[in-house]
Amino acid sequence: MHPGPSFAGSALIGGADGDLIADDLLLDFKSTHGPTTISKRDVYQLAGYVLLDFDGMHRIWRVGIYWTRYGILRTFTVDTFLRLLDAQQPVEQLRAELRTSLVEDRAPRQQAIRERRAKQQSPASTVTQASETPSGTAEDAPRTRGLAGIARKLGVATRRR
Repeated sequence: MHPGPSFAGSALIGGADGDLIADDLLLDFKSTHGPTTISKRDVYQLAGYVLLDFDGMHRIWRVGIYWTRYGILRTFTVDTFLRLLDAQQPVEQLRAELRTSLVEDRAPRQQAIRERRAKQQSPASTVTQASETPSGTAEDAPRTRGLAGIARKLGVATRRR
């Protein structure tokens, strides 16, 4: 068992860690009072974690959600999960595409951050935007709206019904 795993690509998005990996199962815990349905956000979160495991170090072959209040577990093989999301490539190819995309996006993003910081430090600028953090960690994350954006960026999307 591996609680709180981080992934090879976590740093490229400003940090991401799962709840638990047990054997080959990446498990996400939900303690909601609501229904035990898998939301679009849950789907993107799991897909993002799977794809951020660039080197396959965690050997994730299944994903699942466990609703702690109800004792309900739903699992899928990674291949089935991605196929249900209309992914056309194997997981290894999706991981490679994500890694390339995030690395290529990083340099222009970092330059924009430096320019924004310089502008803020100029005497004419006295207001700091609420979305920026002094530590710089959240700023370095790609502008893809978290793991959902990563999944969408690679063409992994939920089907429209």
